[in-house]
Amino acid sequence: MMRIVALIAALTATGCLPATPDPAPEECRADACGPSRTAAWQMFLRDARHSGRSSAAPPSTTPRVRWTFRAADAFHAAATVAADGTLYVGSHDGSFRALSPAGVELWSAKTGPIHATAALRDDGVIYVPSESEETSFLFALNANGSERWRFPVAGEVHSSPTIGPDGSVYFCGHNGNLYALGPDGKLRFEREIGECHTSPALSDDGRTVYVGAESTQKLHAVRSSGEIAWSFDAGSEIQSSAAVAADGTIVFGTDGGLIFALRSDGAKRWELDAKSPVASSPVISAGRAGGSGGCAPGVVMIGARDGRFHALSHEGAELWSFETHSSISYSSPAIDRDANVYFASRDGKVHALDCEGRLRWEVATEGMIATSSIAIAADGTLYVGAADGRLFALGQ
Repeated sequence: MMRIVALIAALTATGCLPATPDPAPEECRADACGPSRTAAWQMFLRDARHSGRSSAAPPSTTPRVRWTFRAADAFHAAATVAADGTLYVGSHDGSFRALSPAGVELWSAKTGPIHATAALRDDGVIYVPSESEETSFLFALNANGSERWRFPVAGEVHSSPTIGPDGSVYFCGHNGNLYALGPDGKLRFEREIGECHTSPALSDDGRTVYVGAESTQKLHAVRSSGEIAWSFDAGSEIQSSAAVAADGTIVFGTDGGLIFALRSDGAKRWELDAKSPVASSPVISAGRAGGSGGCAPGVVMIGARDGRFHALSHEGAELWSFETHSSISYSSPAIDRDANVYFASRDGKVHALDCEGRLRWEVATEGMIATSSIAIAADGTLYVGAADGRLFALGQ
């Protein structure tokens, strides 16, 4: 028996077996370090599966701009919204801020330029990625903005962090590595996948990480232990973050214009040619009770650079498309409780469509929206940032 124990220890030390994760810190018992269970919008595209779905009901008629907040540089990131309505958002001006629901700054922390969306832990700790050509950091900030810890990464980070159910934090870097950190900031694993801008999505059980790489043109499935389970060659660069459907189907777009749906074992389920590069990330609708067509469960909604916004069935058939007459770049959509969808185009317009593709309303913000995505608060307020440094709150 002692020989077996010694052999296992030796294999682990040489990297032939994955190391056993460190036990969770005492502060993280009772799921305190998992993703927030009460926040309205706790990370990029709301949750670890990137469903982009809210239980709120935004305005059914044309909203007004309730307020704007101006930073000294662009808002590339989306807002993260806590249960009490507090917004957490970073700007390219080097500051990460907490704002009240009325748009009043509560505090700011100097982090360096920010391109990616923060993630909110259940105990109120916020994970904030900064970017620098030399050394970037993933910060863990307390709810009052004080620094808890920081983890250094060589090169830029545009990847929004995703929190797993066990408290692991996943993100990737331009240096080609996928990182998994524990709630205490200690490295759990580092896996080379290729230059990466996307935000990792997780399987429903949190045991598999799905992340696309730009340089390798592959969508990787990485086990929570750090091993690559499989890789899918998409044939062109991937800047669209994957979304995971309720049945485990993984959906993402490519710069070549193809939208793919994969099974959880990596086999291709379907593909559709959008005939234009797709850098925006998809969201997956829960549909309406008794709904069919675009209102059925599992409908994929995604925008393309030619300005068309697509709704695809769970089987990959195009149900409808909507022409915005302006490019949809990296900005990604959001869906409300009634399966209505909200998204922004590069000309600064925010569009609201019903699940059959009919225009409900649109608002011109007069600011270019290229990378910031829609976030929905519990009261239905919509938040989106612009390249001119303004953050917009849309509501009644």
